[in-house]
Amino acid sequence: MGKANLNRVPLFTGLIGLIGLIGLIFFRCSTPVILGFAFGNLLAILNFIILTKMVVKMMDKNYTRKGLLTALFFLKLLCVVGVIVAAFGVFHVSVVGFAAGYGALVVAIFVEQLFLKAV
Repeated sequence: MGKANLNRVPLFTGLIGLIGLIGLIFFRCSTPVILGFAFGNLLAILNFIILTKMVVKMMDKNYTRKGLLTALFFLKLLCVVGVIVAAFGVFHVSVVGFAAGYGALVVAIFVEQLFLKAV
């Protein structure tokens, strides 16, 4: 059995997102759906990378600035909410497309687990 590699999850998410975008363009979906999917996928990747780094530092028993890290977590959460509000309010992206793009992260984690079983 292989060991989980969190560096592969953003890669799988990006690949699933690229396949999804090609499918959406091929089936001539509307621009808000395509933008929502791309935006949701990109936000999921960035959020996962930042969250992974924060959790690794939080679990390190030698790391002494955990209070600052907690404050940065809430700041990151506010930024994510602000970006989502801006996406829906300014760019008028599709909520369904955004949810599908963001959901690609869940599929990528599932693919990562299947990849571990095969290795």
